[in-house]
Amino acid sequence: MSTLSKKIIIEGGFHQSLLLWIITILSEYCKNKNINEIILEKKQEKILKNRLIEDQLKNFKIIFLEDILPFYLKNNFFLYLILLPKSFLFSLYWKKIDLKKLNWEEYQFFHSIIDTQQSLANDGVINPSYYITLKSIYLNFKKKKIAQYLIKFNIGALVTSHNVYTVKTFNSIFRKKNIPVFCHAAFNLYKLPKNKDENWNNLFNLRLRKKINKNLQIRKINNYWKKKFLGKGDYFDSNLSYQKKFVNNEIKNIIMLHIFRDSPFINLDKKRIFLNYINWVDETIKIVKNSKDIWHFKIHPNSKRWGEDPLIILEKLIKKHNAKNIRILKTGNIGLMKNLKKIVTFSGSVTEEAISLGIKPIIISNTPIYIYDKSIVFKPRSLNEYAKMLNSKDYEKFESTENQKKIAKKFIYCNEKIMTLRKDINAIYLYRNEQKKKKKDYLMVNRYLKKNLSFLRKNGFLLSKGYTHTLSREGINLVI
Repeated sequence: MSTLSKKIIIEGGFHQSLLLWIITILSEYCKNKNINEIILEKKQEKILKNRLIEDQLKNFKIIFLEDILPFYLKNNFFLYLILLPKSFLFSLYWKKIDLKKLNWEEYQFFHSIIDTQQSLANDGVINPSYYITLKSIYLNFKKKKIAQYLIKFNIGALVTSHNVYTVKTFNSIFRKKNIPVFCHAAFNLYKLPKNKDENWNNLFNLRLRKKINKNLQIRKINNYWKKKFLGKGDYFDSNLSYQKKFVNNEIKNIIMLHIFRDSPFINLDKKRIFLNYINWVDETIKIVKNSKDIWHFKIHPNSKRWGEDPLIILEKLIKKHNAKNIRILKTGNIGLMKNLKKIVTFSGSVTEEAISLGIKPIIISNTPIYIYDKSIVFKPRSLNEYAKMLNSKDYEKFESTENQKKIAKKFIYCNEKIMTLRKDINAIYLYRNEQKKKKKDYLMVNRYLKKNLSFLRKNGFLLSKGYTHTLSREGINLVI
């Protein structure tokens, strides 16, 4: 097989409904970039037989990854033979290495292992077993080996389903070679810089951010914000909370939890003071247990849909520290924030929501609004500084200004109306524990695919001309 033709790789983590619109975007991108061969990591026969997809791919040569990989990268016996000794040796010393001293590529690889082992562990596991650790190391070495082999095939672009777990390792190999890498998150396809992590809503592309901000209408922003805080916005996690009517005016301090085993590290922040969610919650409980105040820990509304029971680990950590002043909130919505004094999040969307309601939150890792304006939140630089923030009685300093509220509302609108294509493509939110909904999602997206062809192709064209993110219909109208 000739390696002269430019190729694009589509990683195998996409479910079929995602591929419907992503392939449509990519076919236009490839046409404009002179890419005429598509390597599919996973055989998706249903997609390839879809009439509209078949028509778009008629001028492309479709190659399946298993057909071009050598035997030693396909056969588990040979892979074990090659990679297990290396994985074993690596497992003996990798935890002793200071992550912050690693170069960019090494940091990506090490963090992929951390992500992977947490994902593979069971609910309530604080320190994954050696078996899980070894498996995580092996899987990342495997992904790295395959990526290094594929580099030689004149790859014009790589498209992956996310940028965490072993896929982060995979992406880093191509990024190092300056090959365009596009990731999916939150129904957005965005380009990763060579040696800096981007996210679907960070928008390091300041020219694009300024163009969007300049043309956003304040009236629309304010109307949407009011709608969102009635539980009628476009963001499913936020709306889900409103299905459970729970308000308590006595709640003053709240820790907004994430899904423990769902990696937040699309965008790696080397300056954060905690390694992961578990480390963060463990240390936070240790600090606040000595406070005279009551602290509430709010369960993420989609933990069950993801397939996790967060109570197991949370109750274990509370018991470990004998924390008598901690309460667990299983329900409750963002309306709770109207009476709060302090809000703490690792890096969640509650950051913008809190600011818009007048509260400067404490965050641990970079969020889009912090990247835009570092004065708009509190981000501790040390454990000692974090403890002082949690224990502070100077509540006035945790109040956001009117201008900061306006900025947060703009970010909320941009995140939920401009940067995501979900409503435009008629898709539904799917979580790891909701496999039965995949068929319904496919049917819904496919029903609108013909109507959306022009819109999706326009996104593909814009990506080929240097745009870093796909945009909703409204978003496209704002920038062109």
